[in-house]
Amino acid sequence: MTSAFFGCNHLKDSVVISPALTHNLKLIIEKHDSLIESNPSLFDAHIYKIRFEKKQNECYIIIGTDVYYNSSLMDGYLLRNNNLIVFEQTLNNPCNNHVKIENQIKKEEELFLYSNENKDLSPYRSLWWVFNIEGDSLILYDQGGLKIDFNSQ
Repeated sequence: MTSAFFGCNHLKDSVVISPALTHNLKLIIEKHDSLIESNPSLFDAHIYKIRFEKKQNECYIIIGTDVYYNSSLMDGYLLRNNNLIVFEQTLNNPCNNHVKIENQIKKEEELFLYSNENKDLSPYRSLWWVFNIEGDSLILYDQGGLKIDFNSQ
């Protein structure tokens, strides 16, 4: 695993993500940030939630945008270019072989700029991407709201 995409982050030693997840997350953030910049009427959602799920013996990574994070589900986080990347229920998840979190301490001064579940927020429709985990590879399974071609990059 590598944290090259997040190399400037002072938390890099406590959160390490795989090259495949790094690649896909980088594309999602770039495309989503570009969409927000080109359309100011959209919600300025700079929170990305990542979680792992198992359905019918298949493992998936789900990445979604949001306007708040849920601190009770957060196992770790990264900050990149004013974006909060939250890892939810990642520790001890049988499908997780893409994120390693060790000894991370939540720093409230870092999270202060982002809304958590305790703030009153307007309704928001999340954008999302689902990847099937096949060994070290992530294969796009489904996406909603913002279509990205992960194979052309």
